Amino acid sequence: MKKKCLYCDNLTSDDPHFESQCCGRGMCDKCYNNLQGTDEQAQVDYMENEDFEKVKDEFKNADYLCFECSDIWKKK
Repeated sequence: MKKKCLYCDNLTSDDPHFESQCCGRGMCDKCYNNLQGTDEQAQVDYMENEDFEKVKDEFKNADYLCFECSDIWKKK
């Protein structure tokens, strides 16, 4: 199932780059090939401890989480 790219809103392939585990959205091939940074997502392994503590337990093993879905993966 194609989804909109987090960075340019083009449709992604069925397997987007840097897929966010909260919504499945990620980066399309065009943005990936243009070396777009991942500033719309958090890379969970590299979060500061203070930010990591705000992540719900079910998302702590995710690779990427997009900021648009922070209401889904962030503790309130």
